[in-house]
Amino acid sequence: SILRESEQRSAQMVNEHEITLRAREQAKLSIEQANQTAWKMRSASIDYARQKLTEVENQLTELLVELQKNKKELK
Repeated sequence: SILRESEQRSAQMVNEHEITLRAREQAKLSIEQANQTAWKMRSASIDYARQKLTEVENQLTELLVELQKNKKELK
């Protein structure tokens, strides 16, 4: 009957709506996790770069001191 078909279609639409809501919530969680992961990776990359630049700076400072020492010895 038309009433039965209408009830079935209504139930199907409710199910589809619930599925859509769950999918949107899952997508939101996935995006949040991806953003957190990206932030952690960026932070770790910046820390690594800062550490390496500090190491190079220290090496250059040592070389400059040695260079200045050698230069004085030539006078």
